[in-house]
Amino acid sequence: MQLRSLATFQWSLAVFLSVFLWVVSIEERNFTVRRDLPVTGPSLPSDFIVLHQSEGEDTVTVTFRGNGIEVLIDQLARRPEAVRLSITIADQSLEFPVSLSSDFTAEDVVYSDGSYSRLAPESFTPAGVTLTVDRTVGRNLPVAVRTASGIPERYYWRVSSLEEVEVRGAVSVLENLDSLVTQPVHPDSGRITASIVRPEGVIHMSPSSIALELVPPVDVISRIR
Repeated sequence: MQLRSLATFQWSLAVFLSVFLWVVSIEERNFTVRRDLPVTGPSLPSDFIVLHQSEGEDTVTVTFRGNGIEVLIDQLARRPEAVRLSITIADQSLEFPVSLSSDFTAEDVVYSDGSYSRLAPESFTPAGVTLTVDRTVGRNLPVAVRTASGIPERYYWRVSSLEEVEVRGAVSVLENLDSLVTQPVHPDSGRITASIVRPEGVIHMSPSSIALELVPPVDVISRIR
């Protein structure tokens, strides 16, 4: 009986020492963890828009380093979700559009359930991002019908709803637009609804589609058939 108790004690002591030595080694070991995270846009005033972001910089590789057993807990209980840009427009009297650059920092990392306790962001690849920012403006623009056939659309399509669309977007974009266009439409009978193509740099468009009525002359109908 005493021998069995002694064997149990020795086994328990061996397990305890093994766990203790493992914890000590974990506490002294440095860990490196890498995460590829999406880059989310900055919070800008409503009268500004991001026109362009550096190509290939919609994701960033974040390298975290830390030591201790809590590193394992960090990876199980917490998870970084994204890197949020912290670009601000300090001088609104600048001539827009303007390019703004910013390096990523540890404060830019967004976590799902609290930040890491032992793992800390050490580096970012790429190190930062460059954005092109412009002011926004509102305008009313006419809509041109784009046809999928070889006959000019003006000969047989008539806009039977609103002929102008309210748009809001970057100043540098809208000042070069004299009209909007629909998605390509095919000759058809009666009325159809055609979606309007939203140009890059336009953030609001109302309505987003228009009603069209097919009213071709007889000679045009014969050519279509």
